Amino acid sequence: MLIVDDDPLMHLLYLPHLHRAGYQPLMAKDGSEVMEIAERETPAVIIMDVMMSAVDGLSAVRELKRTDCTKQIPVIVVTAIVGIHEMVRQEALASGAAAFLPKPFSPAQLVQEVRKLAPVET
Repeated sequence: MLIVDDDPLMHLLYLPHLHRAGYQPLMAKDGSEVMEIAERETPAVIIMDVMMSAVDGLSAVRELKRTDCTKQIPVIVVTAIVGIHEMVRQEALASGAAAFLPKPFSPAQLVQEVRKLAPVET
């Protein structure tokens, strides 16, 4: 699993819940790091914020989906963009995202979406 968010606080919020659910996430600080890490590590799922410096999340999703070795990796797009969640959701799904979560969401919602796309193997 790969978490992509330029806010270090988001990493800290996601990590304990994902660890308890049995996942060992990798971290990326923005969309420019996604391709390198995804090609090297082939994560089971990517959690991608939309609003980031350098390369935004939707551009990164489109790039992932155009590349043979990463196009099958499911991406959960998350955003705190207020007032236009539906428009962003539609664009995320059209770009190839497997799921969309508007912030704020509960840790249980995040884990539930992750489990749908990448069940923990026991």
